[in-house]
Amino acid sequence: SLSNTEKLTGFELEESGTVYDFPNIKIENHNDLLLENEYGNVASKMIDGRVCVMNTVPYIDVHPLRKIYELAGCHIYSPENTVVYGDKRFITVLSDGMEYNDYINLKKPSKWENLLTGETGYGDKVKLTLKPFEAAMLLLDN
Repeated sequence: SLSNTEKLTGFELEESGTVYDFPNIKIENHNDLLLENEYGNVASKMIDGRVCVMNTVPYIDVHPLRKIYELAGCHIYSPENTVVYGDKRFITVLSDGMEYNDYINLKKPSKWENLLTGETGYGDKVKLTLKPFEAAMLLLDN
């Protein structure tokens, strides 16, 4: 129920009509809205020192989702239309069906090696040029 969700999350919700084949809900009485449209909204709040995000939008595309990540303080490694996998030692970048010619933004200056080309460097950005469906795998030496 909406009241149980509020007890668990701290976000007050209310039904806001029907846009699809199911009722829509929206977050009410909240100052930190990150996104709002006719389908619902997204808000954030600090709980126990962490940023918590509540989303009531059933279908959200990449542009508002990316904005939500940025507003929540997530590190953005690359421009849109790029698949990035990584952990603290590796970053793998896969281009989509188009050529990729841009920078990967590392969290901090690091020594790096592209394991597929042998290229090495140091810095907080790595310039990559990839053909369609090509990959780069960066080993980071933090």
